[in-house]
Amino acid sequence: MRYALAAVAFIAATGQGMAQGSADASFGFREIPCRYYANPKSDPTGDIVDLMPQIWEGVATYVKARGPLTSYPSECAINALVEAECRLTPKASLGTAINDLYAKVKAGRTLPSPHACGA
Repeated sequence: MRYALAAVAFIAATGQGMAQGSADASFGFREIPCRYYANPKSDPTGDIVDLMPQIWEGVATYVKARGPLTSYPSECAINALVEAECRLTPKASLGTAINDLYAKVKAGRTLPSPHACGA
């Protein structure tokens, strides 16, 4: 139940009237550890498994509002890229992993290899 309040706040903030500028404020899942994002079943509370659709949507909305990480910014591709970064840094939080991806793009470094979407 630890992340359930974040889900309620996220869902309320991302209603149909959400403006692009408020995506940063509504991204309530940024404190989730990467190890749970990359492997939701490892969460001892069991909340992450139930919240993954909302988390994926929140991550995609947040990234699209900040600017593309790749040339093909589908929701699946964004979440696969974040998951790949989380597998590299399992002790980091979800927000930190996304910020690290943007830092890599800005520095021109290679992004991690995500799994293929739709495969």
